[in-house]
Amino acid sequence: MPCMQEELIFYNGERMVLFEKSVVQSINEWKQVGNSQEAGGVLIGYKRPPHVHIVACTFPYSHDLRSRHRFFRRDPRHAQTAFEYWNRTSGLAYYVGDWHTHPVDVPTPSQFDKREWNKLYSEQKTPEAVFLIVGRVEWYVQWGHTRLISRHKST
Repeated sequence: MPCMQEELIFYNGERMVLFEKSVVQSINEWKQVGNSQEAGGVLIGYKRPPHVHIVACTFPYSHDLRSRHRFFRRDPRHAQTAFEYWNRTSGLAYYVGDWHTHPVDVPTPSQFDKREWNKLYSEQKTPEAVFLIVGRVEWYVQWGHTRLISRHKST
């Protein structure tokens, strides 16, 4: 019998990022195995200071650019989906960050990832975004400029 995936909690002693079980299951389906291409999308959730609760995400669409080591979110449906959540929840759930995969067991951000994240910060679109990199075994979560949040599974 396969192991049922639980929600994931990343916590650093001050702040927590909670990924709903449905989001964890969906994102895990996009892990890079074999020669598959990178996948990615946006994270949608609620900010409940000092925490973030991720309730949904988008996945690669036809106009996104994908290769073995790159994912470029280009399809307007990512923004449309985030706007639909914002609209349905009267502004409570909205874009809170980005996610993508890496073809390794334990991912770390590449120099390209860091540049893209810094560009997002400097454009002030979201100064406290959550960034997720999904490896084959572990997830890497960063919140804001320097906050590396350690992984803790819920009990």
